[in-house]
Amino acid sequence: MSSPALLRPSNYSNYCRKTAFFMLPSFVQNRIRPSTKPQKALHPTGFLDGMRGVAAFLVIVFHLVVCCYDAKHGFASGDHGEHREFFKLPFVRIIYAGVTMVSIFFVVSGYALSYKPVKLMRTKNWQSLSQSLASSIFRRAIRLFLPCIVSTFFISLMIWSGLYDWASDFAKARGHYNPKHAIDIPTFDTFSGQMSFWLRETFSKLIDPWTFTAKGTEVTIDGHLWTIPVEFRSSLILYLTQAGLSHLQTKFRMAILVFLIVWVHQMGRWEMILFYGGFLCAELDFHRSASAASALPTTTAATKPRNSKLKTVFYFLVFLLGIYLGCQPMKSASKTPGWTTLVSMIPDHIGNPKRYWPGWGAIMLVWSTSCSKLLQRCFDNRVAQYLGYISFSLYIVHGAVTHVIGYPLMNILDGLLGRDSAGVVAFSFGVGSFATLFFTVWFADIFTRAVDEPSVKFARWVEMKCNGSLQ
Repeated sequence: MSSPALLRPSNYSNYCRKTAFFMLPSFVQNRIRPSTKPQKALHPTGFLDGMRGVAAFLVIVFHLVVCCYDAKHGFASGDHGEHREFFKLPFVRIIYAGVTMVSIFFVVSGYALSYKPVKLMRTKNWQSLSQSLASSIFRRAIRLFLPCIVSTFFISLMIWSGLYDWASDFAKARGHYNPKHAIDIPTFDTFSGQMSFWLRETFSKLIDPWTFTAKGTEVTIDGHLWTIPVEFRSSLILYLTQAGLSHLQTKFRMAILVFLIVWVHQMGRWEMILFYGGFLCAELDFHRSASAASALPTTTAATKPRNSKLKTVFYFLVFLLGIYLGCQPMKSASKTPGWTTLVSMIPDHIGNPKRYWPGWGAIMLVWSTSCSKLLQRCFDNRVAQYLGYISFSLYIVHGAVTHVIGYPLMNILDGLLGRDSAGVVAFSFGVGSFATLFFTVWFADIFTRAVDEPSVKFARWVEMKCNGSLQ
């Protein structure tokens, strides 16, 4: 009797090779087996993917830095001027400005989710617009929540197995800046108890976008995912706004959009300022393209280069201003030179002042980049585009990788080398951070291909099944 196909040695070996190949990062796979498909041209808004990828990477850097060092005070902002480290200088601290990076996420989302609808509005293609908005609204929940449900399930398994205990030891030993992410995660003796807690967290926080309190959407299992329900709620409001403004003339639509930004500003809804800001950036993008096309025949060869250079300088200055605003200290900003006046200008009704100027800075960064091909080159390159490809997965998996690999490695090195010397502590931090970034990128690549992309396809399949496209 012949053995089943699955048990044949040749098939077993083949499956192992396929699995091993799948576990390689996609850029390594492409080196080994170059794709025969022609490479797609970069989309006009491809720089948004690059910005999202760079922002996701710098969020990881922020979460590493903030757990080991004081990352919240600005330069010389202490009572006695003791905060004078180089990395706290303006512009330099943007490399770990996590608040600004989250703001960029939301502005980019608003821009990307508005680009196609705005294009259809301007061409008066109402049927396609209606179908596009309906499809986006239907698929949004699956696209955002399904990968997070998968990730928190595996995180729950790691917590129950004790892998997170190492992170807790590190938090207690080093004086972890935000220890609750490593210490206050409940661990249950039984598997059913751990899974029950995971289900409660999933349904009460992760997929509950209607909680408007500051900590209401923070998932205990992975506190970094608090932005996902906020993103879902804000995107739904954005889609409804697009539908309501779709048939208006462009000038009236943009005027009402500015009014909405002022309104949500007065309501203290910082996340909607960012989403509506992205919507406005998309409108301005098409307006700028239309104006350039209409002015082309009347533009002389002499004035075009001069105007182009002046605009490039202006966009670059706006970009620099955006970076500066994105460097707002999270603590004692009123005592930081250069920030005393700016902080005093934050309205009293703003419930989360630390996000105020970084939000406006993020809008400036995205808008100026959308206007300048030179600035877009910072995000059109292969590295930024690759980070953009895995950006959602980077954000989802980095917490688990940090807890299971980064913190334990730092803890081991601290134990071997001691914590008495600042240089030794910095060495441990550097090695642990490098390992965290390396494995986060690797696992995010796998997660993108194994979970994120199938989730997108699954959402489309469910939509087609429900509307009768699939019989």
